[in-house]
Amino acid sequence: MFDEFTKFYGTAAVPAIRFEAVRDLTQLDWRKVDDASEIPTEPGVYAWVDQDGFVRYHGSGRGAAGIHGRLRNQLSWRQNQRNRIAAAEKDDDIDEWFRAAIESPAIRLTAEIDCDLWVAVATDSSWELGTDEDDDLPTTALGWESFISELSHLTTGRRSLLGGGAWESKRGTLGDTMERVAWSRLQQVLQQCK
Repeated sequence: MFDEFTKFYGTAAVPAIRFEAVRDLTQLDWRKVDDASEIPTEPGVYAWVDQDGFVRYHGSGRGAAGIHGRLRNQLSWRQNQRNRIAAAEKDDDIDEWFRAAIESPAIRLTAEIDCDLWVAVATDSSWELGTDEDDDLPTTALGWESFISELSHLTTGRRSLLGGGAWESKRGTLGDTMERVAWSRLQQVLQQCK
């Protein structure tokens, strides 16, 4: 009964960066994980990647438990959301539909669309640019997250498929620095392709 009101799938095309591009441009050691026990405890970055290879959502984990601390909750929230949806569909329960509908967009996206989780430990960049930006290459989880956001912005016009403005490139911010690094890295890779 409430199905047409509670599933928010649309046909609008939203530009997103391909995970293959993220892998190639970052050159981090990305690994697909299926279970929380496979997630590293070091600081790092992650990407939820849909079946067409587009990054639907990305972020970082940098606390005491690293990327594992950030993602173990997301994995359980994802499963909880899937359970809510199953219960709502089974009983056509308006309360369950409501609980499913008000979950955060990131959790809804990963639960309602078939996405794979990829993670990479934050390390020093394996590449150099040969420019002034070499002093600003990403090395931390936060730096890599911002770098990926700026790659997405420069290639698709969006920093995140979900919207968000956490990494605005205001002068003097990490986003500003990573925007210049991402631009130089894109130019470097394009030159190598010629």
